Amino acid sequence: MPIKWFSPNKNTSIVTIAHYGITFNYGAVEHLKKYKKILLGCDAENKILVFKPIKSEIEQGYEMFKKNQKTKNIRIGCKEFAKYIDSKFQLDLENQSIKFYIDIDEESEQMIVDLTKPIQSKKEEKK
Repeated sequence: MPIKWFSPNKNTSIVTIAHYGITFNYGAVEHLKKYKKILLGCDAENKILVFKPIKSEIEQGYEMFKKNQKTKNIRIGCKEFAKYIDSKFQLDLENQSIKFYIDIDEESEQMIVDLTKPIQSKKEEKK
């Protein structure tokens, strides 16, 4: 079993998916700060999302605004992508936003999200 080590100096990467698009938290921003664009991908069979950061401005992808020291999160407006994954995985994004942990593949630097493992909110835990 591969071990994932955590550092006290590094925040956990989380993505929030909503009907309007996706938002990367500060932990993910730290990984994305050297990139200009990002590709959004979906593996429906394995129920995962893959985000591929891109350094080049020439390649296709969703633009990420200029990031600086004060940038706490990155929101990407991608309604069509959100609609697609909502219909594919019945996430009910019209009525809720859902958070997921991001695993970062160190070799490819791709960000991988397992859609079968949402982060439980405090409200859901009380039910």
